Amino acid sequence: MTSNRCQIARENVHAAVNRERRFPRNVFGSDWSEFFFFDSDWMTDPDFVELVKTFLKIERADCVCLWKLDAEDANAPEFFLVQAQTIPDEYRVLLAGATPGYGWVSAMERLGCASDVGEWCMYCEPNNEIAVIAFRQTEAAARYASAMARVHATRFEEAIREPPLSYGFSERALSREWRDEFLREYAARAL
Repeated sequence: MTSNRCQIARENVHAAVNRERRFPRNVFGSDWSEFFFFDSDWMTDPDFVELVKTFLKIERADCVCLWKLDAEDANAPEFFLVQAQTIPDEYRVLLAGATPGYGWVSAMERLGCASDVGEWCMYCEPNNEIAVIAFRQTEAAARYASAMARVHATRFEEAIREPPLSYGFSERALSREWRDEFLREYAARAL
């Protein structure tokens, strides 16, 4: 049963994220309505496991799949599964890799993350230092507010205000064109 739930979580990541798109374009399909941005470093921190487990509890889900979207090394794992019993040290080992320079944190590849229930999805581009949490429905986003506060997730227009949320949202990192495109692409949608 658990492996089935984890397979559904993997499928939800693939269904939610358009791997052909990158920031500043909206990487999610049309059925996502709310978007909250945060620093991508949170997704490559071992304590991300605890945040995801909080999302699991709120959603009453069984499994989360964190997928390395640009995986090219056939010998490295493409995904990491989080369940209630998963501990941060398990993720820390994957991030570090078997040898220095070969872990997930060194790869700087895009990541997608979703649960078996599929109420939310996360996406990050470590090279741009930007990550986003998407929700299908406005009322769902409100239930996750306290969990999102742990990673300082906020709407894009708030993330770029002075002082910006992090370097990735600063004027030095984002051109005016990118800022405008983010604002258009990730405007809240009424569903």
